[in-house]
Amino acid sequence: DFPYFVSRLVQSVGPIFRLRKTPLMDIIIVNDALVAKAILNNPSSLKPRKFYGKIDRTVDGKTIPYITTKEGDVWKNTRQSISHAFANQHIKRMKAICCEKLEEWICSTLDSKPGTSLDMFNEMQQLSLRIVCKVTFEYDLSDEEVDAFIKDNKTYLHEVACKQRMHTWRKWCKSFLPSVRRAYQASENTALFARRVLASYREKVKSGVESSDDTLIKLLENSGAFATEAEKIAEITGLISAAYHTTGHGIAWTLLELAKNPKIVEDYRDKIKSMPNVDDWANSDCIQNIVREGLRKHSLISHVLRVVDRDIHTKSTEMSTKKASADFIIPKGSTVVVCFPSIQCSPEYYKNPDTFDPSRWVNPSKETMDAFMPFSLGRRTCIGQRLAYSNMHTVIARLAAEYNWEIEVEGNVCVGLSIHQKGTRFVAKKIDSQLN
Repeated sequence: DFPYFVSRLVQSVGPIFRLRKTPLMDIIIVNDALVAKAILNNPSSLKPRKFYGKIDRTVDGKTIPYITTKEGDVWKNTRQSISHAFANQHIKRMKAICCEKLEEWICSTLDSKPGTSLDMFNEMQQLSLRIVCKVTFEYDLSDEEVDAFIKDNKTYLHEVACKQRMHTWRKWCKSFLPSVRRAYQASENTALFARRVLASYREKVKSGVESSDDTLIKLLENSGAFATEAEKIAEITGLISAAYHTTGHGIAWTLLELAKNPKIVEDYRDKIKSMPNVDDWANSDCIQNIVREGLRKHSLISHVLRVVDRDIHTKSTEMSTKKASADFIIPKGSTVVVCFPSIQCSPEYYKNPDTFDPSRWVNPSKETMDAFMPFSLGRRTCIGQRLAYSNMHTVIARLAAEYNWEIEVEGNVCVGLSIHQKGTRFVAKKIDSQLN
């Protein structure tokens, strides 16, 4: 409930306030978009290891940081060593794989079982996992591997990111609590999967059939930034974990909104009638605005934390909105929480923020753009956002063009490492289309 708790406090207290986390520690909630932007864009604002270290990966009984949880020179070296895998010149390959995996899913799920009730939040997680592994690691998963990785990853992260955050004593109770033992074993299971991914790539290298592109697995295997095999394993599991559920849930949220707004779907179909293929649909302004609006209304993550290295004066030049508290100072060394849902659904920046309205992204105002930060901002912005956008544009473009979506049951909102719905089920009906 944290992002919604923050939103309620913002309405009654204001956009910037102090919240007592423990008797010895306060955190500062920032819901002012320009102040949040300044903090996130400041290269000296750091991720606090005492929070992010909780989601380090477990490999061979040891906890090992990866790019999401690293900081300082270690993080810088890691990012530099693999960032080229997500460069613009690889977008064409990413889109081709997205189309390939989407076609496989449509054939095996929608067309072979028409009218079937689907848990699209789970289905899109699975599809995104297949896309991520193929694009970044040149690896095709079996159905069993998909189910096992999602289950094990969820078990581990729920323990370390949720239960242990509330009850820190649990991390010392592996000997006494079976649920804690199962969670750490689940992390070891994901590490075994990563070993298979590495072994598969090395076999391709020996056979001379690996990709000629600078894929992530190729850069990771040949980089000097990873001193041990365990570090490579942690990086593989961490990167996959960070990618598939956020992107998959983002697709599902957007499809949910389109199911509720058939007029938007009709307008989209009218605009792409003259376009010859899915690639053109995915590149259209219309689908890009639909995806932006989906990401605005339904943030992929609930919040990020930063430690500020200087006093932040909220009324300083170019860092003020009419709601910010006058002369408020965030002291140097403070732990700041930027809560994306409350910023991106604030009436301060968006007219009728609870309405799904892609047209707001046609000639958006500066205030609208400043408050939009679906992949965070600054040096710690998501390294894989080009892949995420490519995935979302391609999948949503085709599914919205070729199928009508009906909500059979709408479930409850759940907040984990990403915000999603549990128990929501869709029914897809293929339409007679002249688009092709």
